[in-house]
Order: sequence, then structure tokens, then C-alpha cells
Amino acid sequence: MGLCEIVGMIKANILLALRAAIALCLAACVLVSAPASAQQPADLAHYSEVQPGDPTYIDGVWRIEATGKRILIENGHGFALDRWVHLFLWEVQPGMRTATDIRPSGPGSFNTYDDLLKQQVNFTLREDGTIHAVGSGLLPAQFVLLPVELSYPDIFLGELDVIAQADQLALDGLPEQEFVRPGPLEIGGDLTYPIMAPGGECLSQDTQERDLQGGALGLLTCAANDGQLFLFLDGDGLMVTQGGMCLEATGNEAGALVVSFGCDANSGQLWQFEQSDDAPETPEGVSYVGRFRNANDLCLIRGGSAAGIALGDCSLSDNSIWMLP
Repeated sequence: MGLCEIVGMIKANILLALRAAIALCLAACVLVSAPASAQQPADLAHYSEVQPGDPTYIDGVWRIEATGKRILIENGHGFALDRWVHLFLWEVQPGMRTATDIRPSGPGSFNTYDDLLKQQVNFTLREDGTIHAVGSGLLPAQFVLLPVELSYPDIFLGELDVIAQADQLALDGLPEQEFVRPGPLEIGGDLTYPIMAPGGECLSQDTQERDLQGGALGLLTCAANDGQLFLFLDGDGLMVTQGGMCLEATGNEAGALVVSFGCDANSGQLWQFEQSDDAPETPEGVSYVGRFRNANDLCLIRGGSAAGIALGDCSLSDNSIWMLP
């Protein structure tokens, strides 16, 4: 299977205050010079270009639980209120539309198209007032929205009462479901290469761990075996093992182990390679020297945990440096 195929498997009423919020955000973009960055503006429609649809009782300001970024749901669409970077490449700017055609699909349920993730998404309103979003497709997105300021709070609370009374969507009423990870991808051996550390050691995975969900990683003397071959998909931010699994941080704090799971492009599997020139010595055959940094500003390090490879402080220059051919 070629690299392109692998990548293909993995890529109307509202509170005046809400309108003012988006206006202020847009004005700030014009009046304040943003620092230069390598990111390009995301290819998304702007608030001023969007034809309003029908209002819903979930209209208002919501916060994305995983990132803390705010969005505005208004008249059938969702718009960014804050600035953020998507997949290390695309800058989402205030006023950009992130969701299209938000419409009811049942009690406490809405369907929409996520313009940023390029997939259909279902919103499910839970009894606690949060929205749980689940996408569709090969790599379905999953995220949670927290209410900040609602346009129609009385109607919203009434819908929560209906949900609670019917026990249709309450968490306690849902059957336990096992979360199934994707299986390994098929990786061609000619696409992979070792990820080396200064001193002649390589990122490694034991053969018995290759196909396991949560397979352990370690550091061994470089021997060019299958357990020491990886593929970094720079455009997607994924580090894939020879066994077809992706490197994933098991937590958001320094010391969290990094292991291998089926590739689903969740935030724990996204990495950015930053080139550096502070390696102690660059052996022959090395083309790139740098660090693998994640969205929490932590790096893939050696020696951060007694049990294996982990997240750690990127300023630990020796332990966070990796070399690629």
C-alpha cells in the first residue's frame, strides 16, 4: 500500500450580547496585528457571508471541552468566537463558520455538517446540559460542548426536563458499550524508517506488542528490525509503527506514557515535528533533527518514565531530541 493510500485512510432571534461578541471578535482581527505564523487561514465561510437558517433552542455560546475554545450556534450554523490552530496547519479565525445546517433530528438530537472536520456530526443533548458530538466516516470525530450563555434558556431547560422525564438520553439509562479502537493499518516496509536518539539507540517496540491496543514502546540499540521502523505522516501529525498502529499519549501531563493504539486521529495521536540544531552529534545518514511536540506543548521524551517512552518538558534538550534519516 502506498503513502497516499495510507493518508487517505487516516484525512431569527439571538441575544444582542452574542451578536456583539462576534462583532468585537471580528473587529479585533482587523484592528490588532496578529503575530506572524506559518499557519494558513482555514478555508471556511465567514459569518457575514452565511445566510441564516432557523433558530434552535441550543442557540448560544458553547465551549469545546477539550480545547476551551468558544463557538456560537446561531440560526442553524456554528461560528468560531476564538482563534485556534487545526492540525498544526490551519488557523481558524473568529467569525469563521465551523458547522453548517444545524437542525433537529429527534428529541434532544441535532444533525449538522462540520465544515472543519469535513464530516456529518450528530449532536446529542444530555441531561446535564452538555452536547456530545459524534461524527461519521472512517475516523469519526468525538467532542463535548459545554453551555456558556444560551439564547433561549427557558426553552432549553424545558427540553432538559423532557429528556430527564423520558429517560431517553440520560447517561444512566444508556447501555454500557465497549469503545472499539480501529485495527492496524497496512504499512509498506519501504515507507518506514528508524527514529533515532543520540547515542546509537532507536525508538523500539517488541514484536509481541505490535498488534496490541496500548502496545508499549521503549529504547534499544539500533538494529534495523521491524520493531524499530516507523512512518511520520507530517501532514496529518500521525506517527505510525511498522505494525500499523499510531503513537498516542495516554494523558495530558508530563510523565504520561506514550504507547501505540489503532489510528483514529484523536488529540493524543497528533504530533508536530520541530527541527532543531542542538543535537550533541549528528551521525551520518541523518537528515532531520528535532522534537515531536503535541497539542499540550509537551514532547516525546526518553527517560521520562521508568516504564517506557513518555511526555515531558521540551526543554530537556538531550532527552527530547530525535533524529530521522
